[in-house]
Amino acid sequence: MKKRLFGRGRYSLKKKKPAELTAHHRNAAHVALWDATEKKYGRTNRYEDARFTFRKLSSDDYSLTCMTLINDRGLGVDDEIGLCWNPIISKFIFKLISKVCRKKTFSNTPGVMTRELIETTGPAIIFDLSNIRYLGKFITPQNIAQGTLEISSFKTSEHILPYWKLDKAKNLVNGNVERVGLWDVTEEKYRRTIGYEDVSFTFSKLDNLDYSLSCMALINDRGLGVGDEIRLCWNPIISKFIFKFISKVCRKKTFSNTPGVMTQELTETGPAIIFYLSSRRYFRKHITPQNITQGTLCISSFETSEYLLPYWKLDKAKSLVNGNVECVGVWDVTEEKYGRTNRYEDVSFTFIKLDSLDYTLSCMTLINDRGLGVDDEIGLCWNPIISKFEFKLISRAVLID
Repeated sequence: MKKRLFGRGRYSLKKKKPAELTAHHRNAAHVALWDATEKKYGRTNRYEDARFTFRKLSSDDYSLTCMTLINDRGLGVDDEIGLCWNPIISKFIFKLISKVCRKKTFSNTPGVMTRELIETTGPAIIFDLSNIRYLGKFITPQNIAQGTLEISSFKTSEHILPYWKLDKAKNLVNGNVERVGLWDVTEEKYRRTIGYEDVSFTFSKLDNLDYSLSCMALINDRGLGVGDEIRLCWNPIISKFIFKFISKVCRKKTFSNTPGVMTQELTETGPAIIFYLSSRRYFRKHITPQNITQGTLCISSFETSEYLLPYWKLDKAKSLVNGNVECVGVWDVTEEKYGRTNRYEDVSFTFIKLDSLDYTLSCMTLINDRGLGVDDEIGLCWNPIISKFEFKLISRAVLID
């Protein structure tokens, strides 16, 4: 395997050794190791001290025994790793940088009816996190009903199987169900990744030779609907599928105007509204004394109809306009540029219709945490990708003595 020492202020193994080794060059020292390969997804795999030993060889080099790590990461010949000793935490830091993969194809032996999946002898495919290639898909009614995502035979052969170990790829193409892991990185910009366990999802071959990823939990958690755009890829560095929610299909809500019917019903109308994270539109508000004393933010009927309800599911929107209290989530993204998002839980806030037909968001905790004052300017929007309100403190009022 290729090795690369990385990071400023860290020590090369030949320049500095863990302190335990200085007593006697023949003694093996027990050392700790942290696997930071998945650090960008907010996860570090911390191994215990007893699992690894560090010793001096007969030459002037040293050896780190780490069979568990090699097996867990599925390391192969010519995979590139990074390794360093971090004296701040007194542990080795490991990172899998790139993975060597090869395309799989069926053998074409004359006279043999059953073709076997083999690895081609062509040039290796070097995969690193800078060349992730997502497969784009639009959600269909079948996806919703069956709780699956279909991937064509061509896309599976080109973008997934080359990065699988040969024995696992053979199992899949021979019709066996493979359990797979999946990470939802939709909220990656908010420094949040949802890691599903391997048992939640299965990947299998269909009768038409395409493939199917069973992921009802993901579809339900994300509230995916027909026409929503998603992206999917296989990441061989972490050996999991990576999912990203790209855009949401929404429709404006309006009250029906049926002649002779006294009770108007909320319905969806007009062309679809495609929502992307880049198209977020905050409506601005200045804090009033009433907001401070009551711990609420008022949103007009017009603002709710134009900027919130189009992005809500119809049944939830109906419940709100009919006077029911809806529990909602709020994320404070004021410090987003500094890599920090304050995530409040759904139970902290409620959204309700007033007698005046305007709406109010109950959020005393947020008002207190931010120390909001009269005439401070804030921004507020509903983000249908994460199904939560986003709050942003825009400016503070200047007090003049």
